Amino acid sequence: MKKITKSLQEVFTSPLYGLITLSSAILIGAIMTWLSSYDVIKLAITSEVLNFAGKLKLIFSSLGSFVTNFTLSSQIMVVVVSLLAGINIAMLIFYLRKNRAIRKTAKTSVLGLIVGTLGVGCSACGSVILSSVFGISASFVFMSYLPLGGMEFGLIGIALVILSIYNIANKMQSPQVCAARK
Repeated sequence: MKKITKSLQEVFTSPLYGLITLSSAILIGAIMTWLSSYDVIKLAITSEVLNFAGKLKLIFSSLGSFVTNFTLSSQIMVVVVSLLAGINIAMLIFYLRKNRAIRKTAKTSVLGLIVGTLGVGCSACGSVILSSVFGISASFVFMSYLPLGGMEFGLIGIALVILSIYNIANKMQSPQVCAARK
């Protein structure tokens, strides 16, 4: 736990990484919200009736669906996944700048974000991603067998992002050389 605290302090002494965290979290939260309004976004982008300003207005006003389309537990999941992913991205950028090498850590970060998004959905349709991949009927059947109704994906995503943060923090505090062989 000391390694994580020390790494977080090292990263977030610079306001730049706080800004990276906040902007990443906002962008990821917006993307997760827009996924629930995919049809509206698609209509706005492809519409010949709306001008560019109208399209932007419709796209950004669809962010209000966060309050109307998501249950409280889904809202909490989106906020937690977004914030953790923002912290993860900032720490990963710091680590990569410091070491200039990509390792298994980057894969865990991306995997955690993807799995975390699987559990995001509205109260009506469950998971946005699952229903678009497998169809609404198959998703309903699959989700009905899960004890938390699909929130398992969000929880697994949170666990993977936390694991990634832990791995990055651990690597930041470990020597950058191989151990001597005996």
